[in-house]
Amino acid sequence: MEIGEKLRRLRVKKNFTQDYIAFCIGITQPAYHKIENGKTKVNLQQLEEIAAIYDVSIVEILSSE
Repeated sequence: MEIGEKLRRLRVKKNFTQDYIAFCIGITQPAYHKIENGKTKVNLQQLEEIAAIYDVSIVEILSSE
């Protein structure tokens, strides 16, 4: 599973909007949409912030399971 798909599933599970996550990490909603759709790569700082929002480890997001 791709990182973007994992992020989407985590977001839906927490019932968060793309707009909310984008606001929390300091980017626009269209930019976050591109991350979830695999059109843009997430950087380490963003990944750390997203992991904190979802209360998961970066390893959990990056794992292939």
